Amino acid sequence: FEAEGMALDAFIARGTTLDPAKPSASAALSFAGISAVVYRLDGKLRIHVDRGLATYLWTWMETAAGNIATGSAD
Repeated sequence: FEAEGMALDAFIARGTTLDPAKPSASAALSFAGISAVVYRLDGKLRIHVDRGLATYLWTWMETAAGNIATGSAD
């Protein structure tokens, strides 16, 4: 998956405790409660998960983006 935009740091903060301001080549971590490999490329965030978790992550991303857009803390 790929995410980008002005609220990218807020999106990262919802998914993990990783500091979005800290540079890193890549990280294997828990993102949105699931195991993922995460890295930045050309100002975008790339998230790799097991295929079986793709639907879950897509739903989580839609919800997180909606909450960020409305200013919701959920």
